[in-house]
Amino acid sequence: MSNKLNNFFESITSDQILIVAGDFNFPGTRWQAGISDAAGNSWLNLFVERNFSFLLPDGTVTRERVVAESYQRSSLDQVMCSEDNVLTTFVIEKPLGKSDHMCIIFKALLSTDYDFITQRKINWSKYSEDSMKLVNNEISWDTMLHDSSSDVRSLWSEILEKLQLFEIAAPTYEVKLDNSGKVVEKDPWESMSLVRARAKCNRFWKNFEQNPSKMSHNWAMNAQDEYDQRIRDNRMLYEKKITKSMKENPKRFFSYLNSRRKIKSGVSRLKKPDGTITTSAQETADQLADFFEETYITDNCEDSSNDLPLYATTDHIEDLKFNHDEVKTLLSKLSIAKSIGPDGAHPKLLRFLSHDNGFIRTITHLFQSIYDSGEMPTIWKTANVTALHKKGDKGLASNYRPISLTSVLSKVFEKLLRNHILRHFAPHCYDQQHGFQPKKSCLSNLLDCMDTVYDLLDDEGSADIIYLDFQKAFDTVSHIKLLKKLSWYGITGKTLDIVKNFLSDREFRVKVGGHLSSPRQVSSGVPQGSVLGPLLFLIFINYIPFGIEGYISLFADDVKMVCSTLDKVSVQEDLNKLDDWQKRWLLRFNTKDNKCKILHIGKANPGHCYVLGGAELPKTDAEKDLGVLVNETLDWKSQIVKAVKKAKSVIGWTTRNVISREKDVLLNIYKSLVRPHLEYCTQLWNTVAEHGNWKMIMEIEKVQRDFTRLVKDIGLLTYKERLEQLKLTTLLERRMRGDLIETFKILRGLNNYGEDLFKVSRGGTKLLYASSANSEKSGFLSNRVVNYWNKLSPEVRDAQNVLQFKGLLEDFKKKNQNSLPGNYWELSEEIFNRISVSNRDDYVSYLVANPDVMKRRKITVTCSQ
Repeated sequence: MSNKLNNFFESITSDQILIVAGDFNFPGTRWQAGISDAAGNSWLNLFVERNFSFLLPDGTVTRERVVAESYQRSSLDQVMCSEDNVLTTFVIEKPLGKSDHMCIIFKALLSTDYDFITQRKINWSKYSEDSMKLVNNEISWDTMLHDSSSDVRSLWSEILEKLQLFEIAAPTYEVKLDNSGKVVEKDPWESMSLVRARAKCNRFWKNFEQNPSKMSHNWAMNAQDEYDQRIRDNRMLYEKKITKSMKENPKRFFSYLNSRRKIKSGVSRLKKPDGTITTSAQETADQLADFFEETYITDNCEDSSNDLPLYATTDHIEDLKFNHDEVKTLLSKLSIAKSIGPDGAHPKLLRFLSHDNGFIRTITHLFQSIYDSGEMPTIWKTANVTALHKKGDKGLASNYRPISLTSVLSKVFEKLLRNHILRHFAPHCYDQQHGFQPKKSCLSNLLDCMDTVYDLLDDEGSADIIYLDFQKAFDTVSHIKLLKKLSWYGITGKTLDIVKNFLSDREFRVKVGGHLSSPRQVSSGVPQGSVLGPLLFLIFINYIPFGIEGYISLFADDVKMVCSTLDKVSVQEDLNKLDDWQKRWLLRFNTKDNKCKILHIGKANPGHCYVLGGAELPKTDAEKDLGVLVNETLDWKSQIVKAVKKAKSVIGWTTRNVISREKDVLLNIYKSLVRPHLEYCTQLWNTVAEHGNWKMIMEIEKVQRDFTRLVKDIGLLTYKERLEQLKLTTLLERRMRGDLIETFKILRGLNNYGEDLFKVSRGGTKLLYASSANSEKSGFLSNRVVNYWNKLSPEVRDAQNVLQFKGLLEDFKKKNQNSLPGNYWELSEEIFNRISVSNRDDYVSYLVANPDVMKRRKITVTCSQ
């Protein structure tokens, strides 16, 4: 034991604090003197030698129990720390459950201190519309429209000055501290009745400490039970309230779950390059800003080639005229849950002002002036950055991701500008770009790509997928080269001028607590946290596959190339062209960190090696492709294991922190947090209900079975009865229903992909099976859905939109549930039958293994051959 403790102590660095607490079970130990009368006390010397401080004074009673009407009180527990002045106060509370050890609640002053927390905030949730209306009645917005001499800066300055009048009248709240300097956190379910119950409980425990007796102990326990029950009731009511509005305001529910964490994960002190530790929030903010600034590149030389590429257009974009109604619509639809930007204009305030036509006219005039002059307000080009921990050591700036918060009004302006540019650029966008595109998604990218893979497997028996990853893609786009590409696509004139101004002279500041770092320049990249940025990135990498023979599929900055294995030379030439592209446009592929890989598919795959930028691409057995695990056998087992594991993890996390087991609460949690992990892109990896697949199908179903058992009052019902009570179906039936819905979207042209995914009969109403030489494609969407689609009535197949299709599909199920065999809803009955057989077999095995039970219950088990 001593050796293990010594090794553990050696692993603790000088900047870390170690707290040890528990039941040491050594009575007679004098902690403060470091002396123990118990045998085997050498462990105590290790703590004494390393100058550990002990929190509980000698003789502190930590165990109390009643034995034969007599009290036994002893000191067995202790809390110790490797640093002085870290452990402050402690309180002895009643035991948990049936334990006879008292609870020790102690306070520790750790690295997260008050300086790293925003001290004063405007309480926008408490800012009523009536209060805002009183302020707005004193403002005349139309006065700015008549001053034709005002430029953008003075116009924006006057608007901002009027918006700040609302902030002056807004309610605020401040972070409160207790006597030890720790932040006082008030539970959202706190009430005066709870405060009174807590005071009563504390009184009885104090009385017990002063006059220990069986009667005073019982009084204290009863008061404690009453207080605990009141807390539980209040929490359950609050949980029901926030889960009911989870779809409209999920942020509130996640804030509640995160508040239950015992360890907060906010950024605090960081290690500097010289090895020292930051000592304040300001220093931490500057340290993060230094790291984030290193990402950007500088491009001072314009591309020497002036020749227009073949994909360039001679059509030029028209000037934009901002419309009063469009501005009003966008402002009225702002989400009040979004974060505030550097200008302080909260979305709740802007949404309230959208009902004031004078304000809308002023904002429309501002937008038009910005566009015509080609000059944006400086604050619109400033981002407040918060650092989000990714993984690894929290003391390293490299383990944080920047999250940029920009002006809300700027985002509204950008959205109108983006829509204007997109209307012009859409016809020139690469067909296989699925990111940030209407009617396309991760699913469309994966289905299109996998359909190409299956075609190659049919023709050649093997295929390669080369996954390519850009290094800091959104931060390293050259502004000079981006503007050049915009002009190639005919985005010129005032539109190009305002985009150029949008990209130039941008800066960011990192915020830690109430402190901001010094401003840092953004010399490259498309602005993250902006609305226009994603479209500009798509334009920059558009036609990256120009001149390449192989199939390339894109999702924003994720690039993958599906290759034939019969022509290695042609594939390598394509990679060489991509290498030339990255050198010319300064957007580098990340070949150093093994982010670019090859997945060899097919038993007859020769396993060719390829080189990109002088580096040989490593091989992989499985790759996470847009959240789905694709392996070399295309059996989807690894994806199913991952989905089930993640869903179980979410169940564990939520049920540990949510005490309510009411049907409405758990059902909302399940639909919003758990089930999406089991149904993400299932149209790609859904398995056919046939021999060899049932084990995987039942593993997925078991997640829903186990979760429904948690629901109050229905946990002992059968699985079928539980689903009926919750108005759910089996996951297998839901997956097939999802297949039918996606098929309808593709066949009706409601998605911008998949025209060649299905084989349609001559009449155009039914689907045909696609012949395939490989067994994997028989389970692909285009074949898996054929039988169930063809059994639908023409009325259902001919629905006009998705909503109507879903309604007709449900009506078709209700009318024909007991008359038409072979339909998708029968999959649920198969699940129920297999569960019933499984339970019966388990019971029979139990009886055979326990003959005494059979004899006692007079059961006879017969086994057939």
